[in-house]
Amino acid sequence: MKLLHLAFFVVGLAFLFLTIANVGCNTIIDGALQLGLWFWPMAAMNILWYAADALGWAGVLGRDNRFAGRTLRLVQAQVAGEAINNATPLLNLGGEPVKGLLLKGLLDRKTIVSSLVVDNTIRYIATILFIAFGLALSLATLDLTWHVQLALVCLVVALAALIGLAVVAQKGGIFGTALAICGRLGVFPKAIDRHLPAAQGIDDEIAIFYNSRRRDFAISLAWHLASRLIATVDAALLLYLLGYPVGALHALFIQTVSVLLNLVFSFIPLQVGAAEGGHYILFQMLGMDPAVGVVFSLVRRVRGLLWIAGGLLIVLIMSRRRLADAA
Repeated sequence: MKLLHLAFFVVGLAFLFLTIANVGCNTIIDGALQLGLWFWPMAAMNILWYAADALGWAGVLGRDNRFAGRTLRLVQAQVAGEAINNATPLLNLGGEPVKGLLLKGLLDRKTIVSSLVVDNTIRYIATILFIAFGLALSLATLDLTWHVQLALVCLVVALAALIGLAVVAQKGGIFGTALAICGRLGVFPKAIDRHLPAAQGIDDEIAIFYNSRRRDFAISLAWHLASRLIATVDAALLLYLLGYPVGALHALFIQTVSVLLNLVFSFIPLQVGAAEGGHYILFQMLGMDPAVGVVFSLVRRVRGLLWIAGGLLIVLIMSRRRLADAA
């Protein structure tokens, strides 16, 4: 599996170099210089959508699971977890255990795990709704070929179906069912017997949330949608600062496709090459300068790397604090 991930990374890196070579290094440098010191305020904007996603997680936890400094800790966990998610080709799941570890000792394990499962599901629901809305509006108003329209619609339908299946599976008790199946197959029977009650407890909390906490569901969904809208505003501002202002509709479509690229190519670490090549094609398709699309993607990549470094720093500091407390 590691060799496969490495192969995807190498292919993506090769595609990145080809895209840069096609655009020209001087063009990319000139575009980056156009941004200048505005890069730093734009880099800081990430905290807004991290905070919105953290508040979405808080909505899942609800009022009964409050603790001192909860919002700050959830933001820290969000930054740290997303740093791992963005740096590893694990379908954006590698950072979830890290988020849970940063809440260890503040909430019980069952609540942490169930809240992470539900929050991730709601976040993907928000993503699908955002993509569906963005594409529906764009397909109705932008001049796109029917091939592009059909491909985008099919992709959204497929993703929506997967999310629907995930919700149904969670309501039916995904963890307990999985362990029960493993038990029948004779896989690690002693370990399964030991962990089955905890898994069933997590399943019960997830089912209770979906069946009786609809207000919290709506609050969480609203915050996760707000996070995606903030990213759309960010896209419009970044393009304006790069000297290529666009309208709200174009910004929405660009951000929608950016989210799609992240989902489709999540198996490639950092979506290297796929993001730049995808934005090159996207801007060309919209009748815009494709070089601006590459610069746009690269600026976001550099900013993302800075936030990954910040997230890893949070993990390091928290780990040292835990070791100090344990000593």
